[in-house]
Amino acid sequence: AVISLLMAGVYQLWQWCGGPTAAQRPDLFCLLMTLATSGLAFVVAVLCTWRLGRLAGLSPAWSVALAASLGLATVALPYTRHVNNHIMFLGVAMALMVGLQYLAKAAQAGDRTVWLLVGLGTLAGLGYNLDLGTGPMLLLCLTVLLVFRCRRLVPLVIFGLATLPWLATHH
Repeated sequence: AVISLLMAGVYQLWQWCGGPTAAQRPDLFCLLMTLATSGLAFVVAVLCTWRLGRLAGLSPAWSVALAASLGLATVALPYTRHVNNHIMFLGVAMALMVGLQYLAKAAQAGDRTVWLLVGLGTLAGLGYNLDLGTGPMLLLCLTVLLVFRCRRLVPLVIFGLATLPWLATHH
């Protein structure tokens, strides 16, 4: 239901911009919803894969090759043909992986991570809503990882508060 609500927001924005209604042009409506959900998630997943390659120390060319392998050599691309929770979850999961890399670097440098924890909590809550098979397990594993990584209560509270609106809206 939460994802449907977000999609309704995209449709409302479309309406405000003068787009035709779904009844008038169902083909454009389906294209809009597919691009705004699965298409966007695919682009995010590929870009995050490229970014992970760069964070891991790969050269720009190898990072492009890594991202291209995700985009072209897996089932991710065919999943973009329809509104699909699995590809949306992939985009969220890849963004979480990049965020976790930044968290590790910030923790090593002793930097403040408040907004990073808010972003991770938001993504974790969104992932929870996207896939009820994998989402709760992802949330549990992220929480355990944050306990291990941060070893303080305040970061866990920030993360938890960021997930709370998504969990409350879902339940």
